[in-house]
Amino acid sequence: MSSMLNHTNVVKLRATKEYNKAVHLVMEPCEGGELFDRIMVHGNYSERAATTMAKTVVEVVKMCRQNGFVHRDSKPENILFVNEKFLFVNKENSTLKAIDFGLSIFFKLGECNWVSLSLSKFFSFFLFMFQFLALYSLK
Repeated sequence: MSSMLNHTNVVKLRATKEYNKAVHLVMEPCEGGELFDRIMVHGNYSERAATTMAKTVVEVVKMCRQNGFVHRDSKPENILFVNEKFLFVNKENSTLKAIDFGLSIFFKLGECNWVSLSLSKFFSFFLFMFQFLALYSLK
């Protein structure tokens, strides 16, 4: 779990606080906003930028798997840009961070865990993007 917390593309946990029977998490600031909002503002990205973003998401998924857990809530709203200054100047140049590991579960390699979970409408977006990149890389 400690390797997950130190991953470049996972938001850092700064502190935890219990208040009124609720746990509050203080995370590092990510002022650039959500990937979803950037997609809505800009409409499209260059092939290079889309590939870089997809690679980042795949690296986070790989890190999760290597540490024995599944995120289960991957969607553009849970991918944040660190820097706000690139929002309109250069939409393709900011570090991405994965957030919201609240639905994640631990698993053991080789075991099959069937868990009922409604998938986000964005699952198809990521599936399509990864299939496209896989097919494109075969050319």
